[in-house]
Amino acid sequence: MNLLSIFLLIGGVNGFVFAFLLLKLRKNNFAANRYLAGILAVYGILLLHQFLLESHFIFQVPELLGFAIPTEVFFPPLFYLYVRTMTLPDGSAQKVALHFLPALLCVLLISPFFFLDFDLKQAIFYSNYMRWPGVLEWTYPWYMVISGLQATAYLALSFRLLFTHTTRITQFFSYRENITLSWLRNFLLLNLVSWGCGFYYYYSFVQSDGNIKPFFDWFFFFSVFVVFYLGIMGLMQRRIYNRNVVDKVEPGQVEGIESPEASVEAVLDSKYKNSALTPELSKRILNRLKQVMDKEKLYLNNNLTLPELSKAVSTSPNYLSQVINEQLHMNFFDFVNSYRIETAKQLMLNPLPHTTTILDVAMESAFNSKSAFYSAFKKQMDITPSQFKKSLSL
Repeated sequence: MNLLSIFLLIGGVNGFVFAFLLLKLRKNNFAANRYLAGILAVYGILLLHQFLLESHFIFQVPELLGFAIPTEVFFPPLFYLYVRTMTLPDGSAQKVALHFLPALLCVLLISPFFFLDFDLKQAIFYSNYMRWPGVLEWTYPWYMVISGLQATAYLALSFRLLFTHTTRITQFFSYRENITLSWLRNFLLLNLVSWGCGFYYYYSFVQSDGNIKPFFDWFFFFSVFVVFYLGIMGLMQRRIYNRNVVDKVEPGQVEGIESPEASVEAVLDSKYKNSALTPELSKRILNRLKQVMDKEKLYLNNNLTLPELSKAVSTSPNYLSQVINEQLHMNFFDFVNSYRIETAKQLMLNPLPHTTTILDVAMESAFNSKSAFYSAFKKQMDITPSQFKKSLSL
């Protein structure tokens, strides 16, 4: 037992602990949590297997040598499905089983390894054995190619979903706290750097016939960190799209003109090419929107969403989004925050007894944090709230 093996044991056990906790949170985000629990279980298996190798306990259970090899290929599709479930409004993941076909093919290609005798397996793992025996001589290269292509494809798809999500939430939410999934983007970027270093180190090893163990030691230290990062962030991450609210938004009427129902995907992704919204109806919706915002002050709801506002305006989310984009030349996020900033300006001009600080003003104006208030205010006014408040005293 050394420091590395202790870290591996801690990381492996906690991978399964976090997976269990995520599966227990059925009311929070259960559909997505199943995929994240699978990811953490994969990390748990890999780390426990490496613990057995590093501590040499594997000699007590030789039949377990190499049992973790097939599990790593399930990580890319699991991660993609987690990102997809979190970022799409309907939360769907079509034909889930098909996403695991490349991983199952990889398992089939590597399966001859398990029929090797223990001494040969030991040579592969402990002696940097580079020549694969028997049928593995041609199945292993295919395993590497398919698993590499799979990882690259799902990495690209996950990045695309996260990029689209960043744009989508500005059309759907009036806030960004806990819904941007920036921690997932950071995780992917960190993995890109890690994989890049790994390929470079492996290439250098092949060229110089050096010792690759230091790289693997570093990689598994990194994996222990990943387990805690994914586990903690996954437990903290709440559901982004409330499907109950999304699904129950009904079309209404604006001054007697019925608005057709629109799917959430149409709300968020349509470029209005086939929209039936006429200029006359658009003006009526805009007037109704301004009346609702001025009289009911829905912008003071710090968790206001597009479906909630469209229901108050009595139109479809699709039409309301189109009106805000085309008539006001802004997205839903900026539209709502423009009202909040006007409220904040009035509070700084005429402070209330409980709005003496910038944070007080931000909270009273329905911003969820001081940083969000500063960001929105600076974007609209080109100065910070502090600078604006200071200018009032000049």
